[in-house]
Amino acid sequence: MNGYATGGHLLLLEDALEAAVQEGYAQPNMVQAMVRCCVRLGDVPRTQRWLQRWVSLGLIPTMTTWHMAIDLAHEAGDADAADALWRDAEAAGAIVLYKRCVS
Repeated sequence: MNGYATGGHLLLLEDALEAAVQEGYAQPNMVQAMVRCCVRLGDVPRTQRWLQRWVSLGLIPTMTTWHMAIDLAHEAGDADAADALWRDAEAAGAIVLYKRCVS
């Protein structure tokens, strides 16, 4: 998956993640490759979809993964997506700073 992410092969990476889910091999850190690839390509919506999917499977991405996604949304100028990602990360138990930042 890291090779697909590094090479920017988004569709192959998605296929690999789907296969990992279907075969029961998915791990929380696997989605980081997808987020890294999306950062390179500037794809905020895909990042959000995959993080939401991972959380729905009970696979909580690392704090680093969430921060990469939030940074991507900020850099893309999408404040709504950045706020939504903060809230999703907090709800997943990965980041607890959102309330402090909003206050």
